[in-house]
Amino acid sequence: MQNWLKEMEKTWMELKNSINNRGYAISSFKNPRECQFLKSRADMHNLEYDLWPGDSWERNIVLLSEPGDCNYFSGKALKLIGDLDGVKHNDILGSIMHLGLDRGEIGDIVKIKEHYLLFTSDRAAKIIKNNLREIGSTIIKVDEWGPDLPTTPEIPGMDIVISVASLRLDNVLREVYGLKRAEAQQFIERNQVKVNYLVESRTSYIIEPGDLISLSRAGRARVKDIEGYSKKGRCRISVFVYEHGKRHS
Repeated sequence: MQNWLKEMEKTWMELKNSINNRGYAISSFKNPRECQFLKSRADMHNLEYDLWPGDSWERNIVLLSEPGDCNYFSGKALKLIGDLDGVKHNDILGSIMHLGLDRGEIGDIVKIKEHYLLFTSDRAAKIIKNNLREIGSTIIKVDEWGPDLPTTPEIPGMDIVISVASLRLDNVLREVYGLKRAEAQQFIERNQVKVNYLVESRTSYIIEPGDLISLSRAGRARVKDIEGYSKKGRCRISVFVYEHGKRHS
């Protein structure tokens, strides 16, 4: 947590310097926790705060300016076209990262019907359009999405109900991803698990409804609610597992 705060304070100072020099600042793509931090700083300094592509999406560019001067724009919505039925979020992200781009230049990657919608910075959009020709063995074409952006993304995934002995992180991780308890504990202790976008290294961390859990290279899951308890005291919880999440075998 302390490291995260240091990084965010550094990011804020860089953006504040940009505002002092140019009257506005444009961040890289940020997750919701990072956006909320920057909003709190903007409110403290009476600055205009806006998001692109908008707060219904997960990752956003933060736009900051002096009051009345938030009329700039930076970002592109791209459409990936091809036979994408077997292509997953991580496949696309991996192919994009191989182009030498930074993760902060890439926003949400969402499947909309037969295409994928991809949000990027202006710079990344040029590189992707000029260089991304295939994802794995799938030949693709990259085009701009156009003005008809969906306002609310449909998130692919499935709802499951699991039974856990307690709401400890290692117990929940074990059931969601089909792990042995020792495996779950190792993933946590090796800093390969995040809760609400922050690395969590405590196996005993207590999960609450609304928490977003991510396991490196295995995807993400959101704890929705506590459904109840069995006579033996086990807790039943409902979980949404994102489509690109997978269970270890």
